[in-house]
Amino acid sequence: MRFNPIQKTYVIATTGALGDTCATLPTLKILAGRGHLEKLFVDDRYLDLYRLFFPAEILVRLAEASVFIPKEDITPDIPASHIDPLTGGATLFNYPVNPNYSLVKSLRSWPSSVHMPLVDNFSIAICDAILRGAQRDYPRADPAKLPTNPLSGMGYVVIAYGATTEHRRMLPEVLAGLVDHFNSKGIEVVLLGRRDHLLVCSNTITSPTFDAIPPGVVDLIDQTTLLEALAIMQDARMVIGLDNGLLHLAALTDVPIVGGYTTVDPFYRVPQRHGVQGWNFTVIEPDSECRYCQTETFCTYRLPFLKCQIATKECMYSLTLDKWISGMASNPGCHFLTGGRHGCEEIIGQEHDHRKD
Repeated sequence: MRFNPIQKTYVIATTGALGDTCATLPTLKILAGRGHLEKLFVDDRYLDLYRLFFPAEILVRLAEASVFIPKEDITPDIPASHIDPLTGGATLFNYPVNPNYSLVKSLRSWPSSVHMPLVDNFSIAICDAILRGAQRDYPRADPAKLPTNPLSGMGYVVIAYGATTEHRRMLPEVLAGLVDHFNSKGIEVVLLGRRDHLLVCSNTITSPTFDAIPPGVVDLIDQTTLLEALAIMQDARMVIGLDNGLLHLAALTDVPIVGGYTTVDPFYRVPQRHGVQGWNFTVIEPDSECRYCQTETFCTYRLPFLKCQIATKECMYSLTLDKWISGMASNPGCHFLTGGRHGCEEIIGQEHDHRKD
């Protein structure tokens, strides 16, 4: 797909979860930088995040992108569930897209009721068409645009806790072991996450699962906004967690990250920073034979992955405390755990020198 630099289009930013939202930011930044975006429709949940990286004049709240269709204009393709029984009219999302793209022309025959997911897929197609290795860099969050961090100067680590799938969780014994490990070194542990997030998959609604919070932590679960969490992670010595939205959010900074993976192959999930996939990022992988089921089967079978398909959660249980501790030791940003040098500038400088070699 080739883009005319004079053309502009309307694009819907992903309406999915936080990790998906962060993962599309690099491509959307390229589109905006090339002048292709006339309007960018964004989910209210992430509006403040988009404001960090995009000019206000192109941002439109998704909730304001609806159109009222009067009774006399109702067509048979509009589902009855959208029609107001009092007025006979309907309110539908209206996502205008550039009709010159051949992909959009092929969607014209589809009814309005499926307009939203099709145009969302069109947005993804645009992203895939220009996504190249050198263009996947997560944008850097400007600290000056973030809220004041009340924990600044504490020298803490962040554990991104909680998960919407039952086999993408940090085991309670691992969480407690990590807290003891850090506390024994005089390092504060901060927990971030949200309990009130709901995920809909195959008509099933689930919310994050949290086990008992161990003592010895600063528990900020459900107590921060998205940008406040980003500011806290920006100043952290390290961010740790299983594959979740907060790990992707942390990738908008230069903080060292240690991420565990169970259902999805990290090859497709590890963020790219400073031109290198996995820059200052350590992957913790399960050694069980059953792993990465979502990557291996999702596109073929469309299975729901909110629950383990074989009910054993082998991949999750194989991510033991020893794996996490040894993984942290291998991260170039974790010198503070062994008494070596630390600090964001030194870590970044070391990484750039390593890549030059």
